[in-house]
Amino acid sequence: MAGYPITDYVVLETTGQPGRHAIPPKTWLKIKKHLIACGRDVVAVGDCPPWYDLAGCALHTRTFDTATTINIIGRAECLIAMDGDLVRLAARTDCPMVIGCAPTSPPCQLPIRHGQAGWRCVAVSPKSDCRHCERAPVTNEVICPLGKNFECVQSIPAGDYIVAYESFF
Repeated sequence: MAGYPITDYVVLETTGQPGRHAIPPKTWLKIKKHLIACGRDVVAVGDCPPWYDLAGCALHTRTFDTATTINIIGRAECLIAMDGDLVRLAARTDCPMVIGCAPTSPPCQLPIRHGQAGWRCVAVSPKSDCRHCERAPVTNEVICPLGKNFECVQSIPAGDYIVAYESFF
């Protein structure tokens, strides 16, 4: 990405299976279209499965190494992602974050200092009765503690992510 001629870009996560702990493809597409309509470049970071429509993205990849990913996120104006590995990498930068299904109250914040600017994070949460997603002890797979197959994650509208993103500006 060094020397790549894009500015005013937003990192949008493309990781996960539909119906699991991931921004649903239709929601992701609405967020992407809104950002592009506002003149922002979208950098898609993650495994980029085929159900994400990457058309119009300034850059996308499946194989950024950790240092490159931190560099890309650190220079972005915002990261929009589900609570997971990208968020932990972003916590090392000053990049504002919009995180789906993430606790942001001080006792629950990530145990990593968030850049020089302090904690700049907006949680986008489902309106339903939900608890924070958990990891299975042996497999480390993200699981729904209520056994609802991530219905709550799927219920977060694109507008909630967009309003949270716009709250930083």
